[in-house]
Amino acid sequence: MDREVDVGWIQETRWTGCGCRFFGAQGKRYKLFWMGGRDRSDGVGMFVAEKWVDSVVKVERHSERVLMLKMVLDNSLMNVVTVYTPHSGVS
Repeated sequence: MDREVDVGWIQETRWTGCGCRFFGAQGKRYKLFWMGGRDRSDGVGMFVAEKWVDSVVKVERHSERVLMLKMVLDNSLMNVVTVYTPHSGVS
């Protein structure tokens, strides 16, 4: 059985700023949407398979820890969200 990931989330990216770009080989590419903090900590991102990139109608970057993509699939609007909450270190 062959399985593919269509959407994946990453946290603690350590990148600054925000943006998007393609990664991977032709036919198996993903577009990465990311949001990072000014101090290179706590960033988040989402990889979206190339076949779904045209379904992304809006990218909302609320902060370096919250990123939301709005995607239209068939006749439905889907909100895909990633949120990073660091560990407090308290046990």
